[in-house]
Amino acid sequence: MDVTSLIAPALALLLQAPATTQHGEDTRWTRIEPKDAGFAIELPGTPTPNPPAGEYTSLSGTCYFLVQVTPLDVFARELVTKGDRQAIAKLLESMRDGSVGNIKGTLHDSSSEPFDGHPSSRFTFAGEMQNTPMEVSQRIVLTEGVYYLVAAVGAKGTQRKADVDRFLGSFRLVHSGIAAAVGMFRTVIYSDAVCARVPPVPITFDIPTDFISRATGTSSEAGCLWGVEEDLDRVLKRPDEGDFTTLRRGVIRARMSTNVICNDQTGVFDQMDGTGEAGIRRALENTGAKVIVWKKQTLAGLPALQIVADVPGSRVYMLYLGKVHSVSNTLLVNYYHSIKRNAADDALWTRFVAGIKKTEEAARH
Repeated sequence: MDVTSLIAPALALLLQAPATTQHGEDTRWTRIEPKDAGFAIELPGTPTPNPPAGEYTSLSGTCYFLVQVTPLDVFARELVTKGDRQAIAKLLESMRDGSVGNIKGTLHDSSSEPFDGHPSSRFTFAGEMQNTPMEVSQRIVLTEGVYYLVAAVGAKGTQRKADVDRFLGSFRLVHSGIAAAVGMFRTVIYSDAVCARVPPVPITFDIPTDFISRATGTSSEAGCLWGVEEDLDRVLKRPDEGDFTTLRRGVIRARMSTNVICNDQTGVFDQMDGTGEAGIRRALENTGAKVIVWKKQTLAGLPALQIVADVPGSRVYMLYLGKVHSVSNTLLVNYYHSIKRNAADDALWTRFVAGIKKTEEAARH
């Protein structure tokens, strides 16, 4: 897990920021508890407008304050879930050393006491960037699906200990269950979600913030993939086959359905043999699959059929959305889980399905 690039952007922004006078008693504090982020904290000074997804920052005087929420990859997630203390300690040590080494710094002090029952490391270090001596106070907290980096950064001698202590001390985990399992999400419109392969529909999807999209093949049947870069590289290395078996974060795929259609009048899904949804389930179970979730519902005003089933050595996640603009009148969304599936994969799928909504404009009509 690479954390070496996390502090450098903060330091660069700090060095570019105009100097302001900081009066201790007049420091303005803002408590934030971002929706689904899984944490709350007090930020001193002026919160940064429109930061990157998963980042929450502020400037106070000549000091920069940062909270970053980043998904764990499947291997780190497994260590935390299993509670492998020795391996977790090495992981935290590596993350700490990555932060310190990023500015060729010197570690001053470090402790590894758990934070709210979660593995954590708190440390301070000093280094230099662009010929400016810097000081950093930082905490890292690992949860089952994401890690939190909380840092106060300032030019040497400019940090007020009271502000740093209040900032770091105000950090709290808020157990919403979402961020702890799967990380942060962003909203994308339908056309983006399907890589513009099929005509638009006025709905939106919520996608993990670290997922990017890539079209696969040349047709609407091939569809659109969403995942982290290394997973997409792995899947598309052989686009005629697609290797979905060794994913670190999982991949979402959206495409036009070719073997299931939706009746425009009734909203019933059918595999083109007249047996309807009962026939779809029967065909699935005849392959030896064990159905875990079978849910007919309405999502964003559209008929939907959600299926989660266990098959030998894997779990399949499927969602049919009907009355969309395609030949089959049906969009099929699959989630291909990480190489070592666990509860975080179920949580990501649940969060994805729950995030399907009408666009704001469509909702007003």
